[in-house]
Amino acid sequence: MNGFVLFRNDRNRRGGGVACFLKNKLPCTRLQLLENQSFESLWLLMRTTRMPRWMSHIALGVIYNPPKSDDRAMSNHIISCIDDIRKNHPYAGVVIVGDLNRLRDTPLRAYPLKQIVTGTTRGDAILDKIYTNIAEWYDPPAILPQIGRSSASVALPMALYKYVYDYDYDLTIMQY
Repeated sequence: MNGFVLFRNDRNRRGGGVACFLKNKLPCTRLQLLENQSFESLWLLMRTTRMPRWMSHIALGVIYNPPKSDDRAMSNHIISCIDDIRKNHPYAGVVIVGDLNRLRDTPLRAYPLKQIVTGTTRGDAILDKIYTNIAEWYDPPAILPQIGRSSASVALPMALYKYVYDYDYDLTIMQY
């Protein structure tokens, strides 16, 4: 896509993986050391030129949790990655997005991260979720129709504060 940078982490088997398109103006670093072949995840660290004084960076985790996966292992992976990021950047905002299926999220909520998707994204379930420690930055996400052959709707977070809009940065997350 013109004007965007694609970050992707492909599955080791045929098809699938996770990807994220970021507007090319957004300063971003991929944290490949956090990626593990046992999990479908992608980790990015962003720092704009004008951040709120109390926040140094925004860490973004893009996650796919297959339906029959080990919930404890996935939760441990996510928490371990956030811990590693926050060791180096203790004032980082954290945003975890993706198709988490029915992941038991007690460890994420205890971190504490807040799950901000309130509308159903597949049938009568909320499978596509957004967890963050900066929930006050967002209105409840808009739920948009499926794209292409996807069986899931799209949860689109809407930023509240002007400094989120100032830089004309767009973010698109997808599992494929």
